[in-house]
Amino acid sequence: MAGRWRVVGSIVLALAAAATVYFYLEGLGRRYPVVVAAAAVPAGKVLAPGDLRVVMLPGDAIHPQAVRSLQDGLGRVTSADLVPGEQVLQSRTRPPDQAGPGADLPPHLRAMLLPVPVERWAGGALRPGSLVDVVFVSDDPEQPDLARVLIPAVRVLGVRDERGLPWAQGKNLPLGVLVAVTAEEAERLAFALEHGSLYLVLCPFEPVVVATSGANWDNLFFTARGPSLGESPSGEGSR
Repeated sequence: MAGRWRVVGSIVLALAAAATVYFYLEGLGRRYPVVVAAAAVPAGKVLAPGDLRVVMLPGDAIHPQAVRSLQDGLGRVTSADLVPGEQVLQSRTRPPDQAGPGADLPPHLRAMLLPVPVERWAGGALRPGSLVDVVFVSDDPEQPDLARVLIPAVRVLGVRDERGLPWAQGKNLPLGVLVAVTAEEAERLAFALEHGSLYLVLCPFEPVVVATSGANWDNLFFTARGPSLGESPSGEGSR
Protein backbone atom coordinates (compact mmCIF):
# COMPACT_ATOMS: atom_id res chain seq x y z
CA MET A 1 0.00 0.00 0.00
CA ALA A 2 2.81 2.36 0.91
CA GLY A 3 4.43 1.73 -2.47
CA ARG A 4 1.20 2.56 -4.25
CA TRP A 5 0.94 5.93 -2.41
CA ARG A 6 4.51 6.68 -3.31
CA VAL A 7 3.65 6.10 -6.98
CA VAL A 8 0.54 8.28 -6.73
CA GLY A 9 2.54 11.03 -4.96
CA SER A 10 5.19 10.94 -7.64
CA ILE A 11 2.56 11.27 -10.35
CA VAL A 12 0.94 14.24 -8.59
CA LEU A 13 4.31 15.99 -8.19
CA ALA A 14 5.14 15.36 -11.83
CA LEU A 15 1.80 16.77 -12.95
CA ALA A 16 2.26 19.84 -10.75
CA ALA A 17 5.73 20.43 -12.15
CA ALA A 18 4.43 20.05 -15.69
CA ALA A 19 1.60 22.52 -15.01
CA THR A 20 4.06 25.02 -13.54
CA VAL A 21 6.29 24.79 -16.59
CA TYR A 22 3.29 25.07 -18.92
CA PHE A 23 1.90 28.22 -17.31
CA TYR A 24 5.38 29.74 -17.13
CA LEU A 25 5.97 29.19 -20.84
CA GLU A 26 2.48 30.42 -21.68
CA GLY A 27 3.15 33.59 -19.67
CA LEU A 28 6.31 34.20 -21.63
CA GLY A 29 4.32 34.23 -24.86
CA ARG A 30 1.48 36.40 -23.58
CA ARG A 31 1.64 40.06 -24.63
CA TYR A 32 -0.19 43.15 -23.45
CA PRO A 33 -0.93 46.58 -24.99
CA VAL A 34 1.26 49.54 -24.05
CA VAL A 35 1.48 53.08 -25.47
CA VAL A 36 4.77 54.20 -27.02
CA ALA A 37 5.95 57.32 -28.84
CA ALA A 38 5.26 57.03 -32.57
CA ALA A 39 7.91 59.67 -33.32
CA ALA A 40 10.28 62.01 -31.50
CA VAL A 41 8.20 64.15 -29.14
CA PRO A 42 9.69 67.27 -27.49
CA ALA A 43 9.09 68.20 -23.87
CA GLY A 44 6.09 70.45 -23.27
CA LYS A 45 3.97 69.03 -26.10
CA VAL A 46 0.35 67.98 -25.77
CA LEU A 47 0.20 64.38 -26.97
CA ALA A 48 -1.91 64.05 -30.11
CA PRO A 49 -2.94 60.93 -32.08
CA GLY A 50 0.07 61.21 -34.40
CA ASP A 51 2.46 61.15 -31.45
CA LEU A 52 1.35 57.78 -30.07
CA ARG A 53 0.82 54.20 -31.07
CA VAL A 54 0.00 50.96 -29.25
CA VAL A 55 2.33 47.96 -29.30
CA MET A 56 2.07 44.53 -27.69
CA LEU A 57 4.85 43.63 -25.25
CA PRO A 58 5.50 40.78 -22.79
CA GLY A 59 4.34 41.60 -19.30
CA ASP A 60 7.85 41.63 -17.85
CA ALA A 61 8.95 44.19 -20.46
CA ILE A 62 6.28 46.78 -19.54
CA HIS A 63 7.24 49.56 -17.14
CA PRO A 64 4.97 49.76 -14.06
CA GLN A 65 4.13 53.41 -14.86
CA ALA A 66 3.46 52.84 -18.56
CA VAL A 67 0.29 54.28 -20.11
CA ARG A 68 -1.74 51.33 -21.33
CA SER A 69 -4.30 52.89 -23.71
CA LEU A 70 -4.42 55.69 -26.27
CA GLN A 71 -7.37 57.25 -24.48
CA ASP A 72 -5.28 57.62 -21.32
CA GLY A 73 -2.30 59.05 -23.24
CA LEU A 74 -3.99 61.61 -25.49
CA GLY A 75 -3.99 65.12 -24.08
CA ARG A 76 -1.20 64.52 -21.58
CA VAL A 77 1.76 66.91 -21.75
CA THR A 78 5.31 65.63 -21.95
CA SER A 79 7.70 66.78 -19.22
CA ALA A 80 10.72 65.31 -21.05
CA ASP A 81 11.73 64.52 -24.63
CA LEU A 82 10.48 61.16 -25.91
CA VAL A 83 12.28 59.09 -28.53
CA PRO A 84 10.46 56.90 -31.07
CA GLY A 85 9.38 53.62 -29.54
CA GLU A 86 9.81 54.80 -25.96
CA GLN A 87 7.09 53.75 -23.54
CA VAL A 88 4.97 56.71 -22.45
CA LEU A 89 5.20 56.89 -18.66
CA GLN A 90 2.93 58.71 -16.28
CA SER A 91 6.02 60.07 -14.50
CA ARG A 92 7.30 61.68 -17.74
CA THR A 93 3.97 63.25 -18.69
CA ARG A 94 1.41 65.42 -16.92
CA PRO A 95 -2.37 65.72 -17.09
CA PRO A 96 -3.56 68.76 -19.10
CA ASP A 97 -4.85 70.56 -15.98
CA GLN A 98 -1.34 70.44 -14.48
CA ALA A 99 0.53 71.55 -17.59
CA GLY A 100 0.00 75.29 -17.16
CA PRO A 101 -0.86 77.90 -19.80
CA GLY A 102 1.07 77.73 -23.03
CA ALA A 103 1.93 74.04 -22.64
CA ASP A 104 0.29 73.29 -25.98
CA LEU A 105 2.18 75.99 -27.88
CA PRO A 106 4.00 74.88 -31.00
CA PRO A 107 7.79 75.35 -30.90
CA HIS A 108 7.75 78.66 -32.82
CA LEU A 109 5.39 80.45 -30.41
CA ARG A 110 5.90 82.01 -26.99
CA ALA A 111 3.55 83.01 -24.17
CA MET A 112 3.74 86.73 -23.33
CA LEU A 113 1.83 88.73 -20.74
CA LEU A 114 0.48 92.08 -21.93
CA PRO A 115 -0.16 94.32 -18.89
CA VAL A 116 -3.18 96.00 -20.45
CA PRO A 117 -5.93 97.49 -18.24
CA VAL A 118 -9.25 95.66 -18.44
CA GLU A 119 -11.00 98.62 -20.09
CA ARG A 120 -8.59 98.22 -23.01
CA TRP A 121 -9.33 94.56 -23.69
CA ALA A 122 -13.03 94.46 -24.50
CA GLY A 123 -14.07 95.21 -20.93
CA GLY A 124 -13.08 91.77 -19.66
CA ALA A 125 -14.83 89.84 -22.43
CA LEU A 126 -11.73 87.86 -23.46
CA ARG A 127 -11.47 84.13 -22.84
CA PRO A 128 -8.79 81.51 -23.57
CA GLY A 129 -8.92 80.89 -27.30
CA SER A 130 -10.18 84.39 -28.17
CA LEU A 131 -8.47 86.20 -31.03
CA VAL A 132 -7.53 89.85 -30.72
CA ASP A 133 -5.98 92.55 -32.86
CA VAL A 134 -3.25 94.36 -30.91
CA VAL A 135 -3.51 98.11 -31.54
CA PHE A 136 -0.57 100.37 -30.67
CA VAL A 137 -0.95 104.04 -29.78
CA SER A 138 2.31 105.98 -29.67
CA ASP A 139 2.99 108.45 -26.85
CA ASP A 140 6.62 109.14 -27.72
CA PRO A 141 6.96 112.94 -28.04
CA GLU A 142 9.77 112.51 -30.52
CA GLN A 143 7.64 110.41 -32.88
CA PRO A 144 4.53 111.31 -34.94
CA ASP A 145 1.18 110.67 -33.27
CA LEU A 146 -0.11 107.34 -34.52
CA ALA A 147 -2.56 104.54 -33.70
CA ARG A 148 -2.31 101.37 -35.77
CA VAL A 149 -2.88 97.63 -35.67
CA LEU A 150 0.47 96.24 -34.63
CA ILE A 151 -0.26 92.49 -34.79
CA PRO A 152 -3.57 91.05 -36.05
CA ALA A 153 -5.41 87.94 -34.82
CA VAL A 154 -3.32 87.05 -31.76
CA ARG A 155 -4.57 84.07 -29.73
CA VAL A 156 -5.39 84.64 -26.07
CA LEU A 157 -4.08 81.96 -23.69
CA GLY A 158 -5.75 83.39 -20.61
CA VAL A 159 -6.04 86.30 -18.22
CA ARG A 160 -3.86 86.52 -15.09
CA ASP A 161 -4.72 88.27 -11.85
CA GLU A 162 -2.51 90.39 -9.61
CA ARG A 163 -1.22 87.25 -7.90
CA GLY A 164 -0.19 85.71 -11.23
CA LEU A 165 -3.02 83.15 -11.12
CA PRO A 166 -5.85 82.64 -13.63
CA TRP A 167 -8.23 85.57 -13.26
CA ALA A 168 -11.72 84.90 -11.93
CA GLN A 169 -14.17 87.71 -12.62
CA GLY A 170 -15.17 89.51 -9.46
CA LYS A 171 -12.12 88.27 -7.54
CA ASN A 172 -8.82 90.14 -7.36
CA LEU A 173 -7.70 92.56 -10.04
CA PRO A 174 -6.68 91.46 -13.54
CA LEU A 175 -2.98 91.91 -14.16
CA GLY A 176 -2.91 91.39 -17.91
CA VAL A 177 -3.67 89.14 -20.85
CA LEU A 178 -1.47 86.17 -21.76
CA VAL A 179 -1.10 85.81 -25.53
CA ALA A 180 0.69 83.48 -27.96
CA VAL A 181 3.21 85.28 -30.18
CA THR A 182 6.35 84.59 -32.15
CA ALA A 183 9.72 85.71 -30.80
CA GLU A 184 9.78 88.55 -33.33
CA GLU A 185 6.29 89.68 -32.32
CA ALA A 186 7.32 89.57 -28.65
CA GLU A 187 10.14 92.00 -29.41
CA ARG A 188 7.79 94.37 -31.20
CA LEU A 189 5.26 94.21 -28.38
CA ALA A 190 7.92 94.85 -25.73
CA PHE A 191 9.15 97.88 -27.67
CA ALA A 192 5.59 99.15 -28.13
CA LEU A 193 4.87 98.85 -24.40
CA GLU A 194 7.88 101.04 -23.66
CA HIS A 195 6.82 103.71 -26.16
CA GLY A 196 3.06 103.81 -25.98
CA SER A 197 -0.14 101.98 -25.08
CA LEU A 198 -1.78 98.80 -26.32
CA TYR A 199 -5.43 98.01 -26.92
CA LEU A 200 -6.79 94.51 -27.57
CA VAL A 201 -9.69 94.39 -30.03
CA LEU A 202 -11.83 91.24 -29.98
CA CYS A 203 -11.95 89.43 -33.35
CA PRO A 204 -14.41 86.89 -34.79
CA PHE A 205 -13.32 83.25 -34.80
CA GLU A 206 -12.32 83.51 -38.46
CA PRO A 207 -11.06 87.08 -38.80
CA VAL A 208 -10.22 88.74 -42.07
CA VAL A 209 -6.86 90.50 -41.79
CA VAL A 210 -7.29 94.06 -43.06
CA ALA A 211 -4.33 96.23 -44.05
CA THR A 212 -4.58 99.66 -42.46
CA SER A 213 -2.57 102.86 -42.73
CA GLY A 214 -3.08 103.83 -39.11
CA ALA A 215 -4.88 106.77 -37.57
CA ASN A 216 -3.36 110.20 -36.98
CA TRP A 217 -4.54 113.82 -36.91
CA ASP A 218 -4.64 113.97 -40.70
CA ASN A 219 -7.17 111.16 -41.13
CA LEU A 220 -8.83 110.96 -37.70
CA PHE A 221 -12.15 112.30 -38.99
CA PHE A 222 -12.25 110.23 -42.20
CA THR A 223 -15.76 108.74 -42.12
CA ALA A 224 -15.76 105.86 -44.66
CA ARG A 225 -16.61 102.52 -43.02
CA GLY A 226 -16.65 98.89 -44.03
CA PRO A 227 -19.77 96.67 -44.05
CA SER A 228 -21.99 96.93 -41.01
CA LEU A 229 -22.63 94.13 -38.55
CA GLY A 230 -24.30 91.18 -40.26
CA GLU A 231 -23.09 92.10 -43.73
CA SER A 232 -20.46 90.44 -45.86
CA PRO A 233 -17.52 92.48 -47.22
CA SER A 234 -19.39 92.75 -50.54
CA GLY A 235 -22.22 94.59 -48.78
CA GLU A 236 -24.70 91.71 -48.93
CA GLY A 237 -26.33 90.64 -45.68
CA SER A 238 -25.07 87.42 -44.16
CA ARG A 239 -27.32 84.43 -44.41
